[in-house]
Amino acid sequence: MGEAKRRKEKDPNYGKPKSYMSYLELPHTKVLVTHRELKEMIGYLKKWTSTHQFYATVIKDHTGRWEKIEKLCYFIGMQKLLNHNNQLYNTSSVFITEKFEDDDKNRLISYYRAENMNGFSVPAADENIAKDTVKKVLENCQKVYEELVEAQDVKIIYKSDNCSAFHIPALETNLEGLCYVEFFTKLEF
Repeated sequence: MGEAKRRKEKDPNYGKPKSYMSYLELPHTKVLVTHRELKEMIGYLKKWTSTHQFYATVIKDHTGRWEKIEKLCYFIGMQKLLNHNNQLYNTSSVFITEKFEDDDKNRLISYYRAENMNGFSVPAADENIAKDTVKKVLENCQKVYEELVEAQDVKIIYKSDNCSAFHIPALETNLEGLCYVEFFTKLEF
């Protein structure tokens, strides 16, 4: 049996558009991000990584989405500067572009090492609690997305019907001057 046929029989999502979302997030999405949209966004992000200095943070959660976003960061050519706290959920790993200077790296490491001492020791155990938690996180994510679309100082790298990427001035005062990239998928509530 060929590999494609094996995958088709064993993978329930075979042939469907790929999405950087977990199964807990899917009920809250209008449609999956299409392959064309994802390919276009990755193309724009690759251009930005080669010409701009920025960082991205990936928050470790219990949905598993963070693993997919880390793969995306590696794929567009970013380097991992700092890993999340393995013992705690809601902590960040930090990715940077090659153009980062040592002073900027040190500022990021110092800030996120301190941040990564906080977090949750265990994921939500009850499935309903987990779904409620995910819904709250996604509602907040959608609110942030809408604010970024309207913000004057935010550069929109890519925007389609179902996904977007923004180049955002750092909000932390000790990281002033550095920018980060945030990735969003369209949600429905």
